[in-house]
Amino acid sequence: MRTFPLTSDSAVPLAWTLTAAGSVPDAAAGIAGREFPATVPGEVHTDLLAAGAIPDPFDGDNEAALQWIGRTDWSYRLTFDFEDHGGSDAAIRHHELVADGLDTFATVVLNGIELGRTANQHRGYRFDVTDLLRPAGNELVITFAAPAVAAEQAEQQLGALPVSYPHPYNAVRKMAASYGWDWGPDLAGAGIWKPIRIESWDTVRLAAVRPLASAIGDTGVLDAEIDLVWDAAADGPAQVTVEVGGQLVERTVAAGTSHVSIRVEVPQADLWWPRGYGEQALYPTAIRVRRGDAVLVRTPEKLPSSTVAANK
Repeated sequence: MRTFPLTSDSAVPLAWTLTAAGSVPDAAAGIAGREFPATVPGEVHTDLLAAGAIPDPFDGDNEAALQWIGRTDWSYRLTFDFEDHGGSDAAIRHHELVADGLDTFATVVLNGIELGRTANQHRGYRFDVTDLLRPAGNELVITFAAPAVAAEQAEQQLGALPVSYPHPYNAVRKMAASYGWDWGPDLAGAGIWKPIRIESWDTVRLAAVRPLASAIGDTGVLDAEIDLVWDAAADGPAQVTVEVGGQLVERTVAAGTSHVSIRVEVPQADLWWPRGYGEQALYPTAIRVRRGDAVLVRTPEKLPSSTVAANK
């Protein structure tokens, strides 16, 4: 598994830009047609504010004056080289664009080819780009439909539901508070709000890991539910290992196995105390798939710490 970050803080400098993809009101006419530097992960309001193109949304009545942002389509654009494609490592057979979070109604286009459309801020997306990448001059464009307009269109299709605020926030899978709440302003935004990257792999990759924690007496129990995706040409078995709390359990699986369950028991585990009653014991968890001494894929460093023991 290789990872090629497409974020602004990646080792290779990447210059994302932001443009208004739709019409803007006369009051914001100076923004039409302009290209602004963009930060990824990020959001439209913060990029425009950083460029000095809008006033501070939290100052005075600027919240009302900036309502047009949520009624405008926006495009994020990146040109990048991808030297590994078909190059230094011929064993790499799969390249996938992985977006951990797109907010929200996005159309994703790579080198002029539409990869897909999204409508859910609360999940990630993965697109096969194996046959689209080229060594130099790749262009990735992610265009976000106006979130305020998209919510209204969804309400028309689904029917009106009771709401506490002006926007039909409950008609879409987007953070409700971005449309305004009692503690926050109405600044319905858009953007690539979580990391985005290209993952390149061969043989097998981890599709999902669900660490389910419990306790039996003073023994912590971790039931790891692991989903795998295999290359169609993969053959021969592989070993899946789960390590937590100094304990390691390994299972041998045949090529093509899509799911494996592994239980790890941690003797005398430190149990989790409710807040204010003691420390919350966390046990970092690592999962690897290997053949012999060669690790084919692993969780990034370690999974977020799992509570492998139930509450006291």
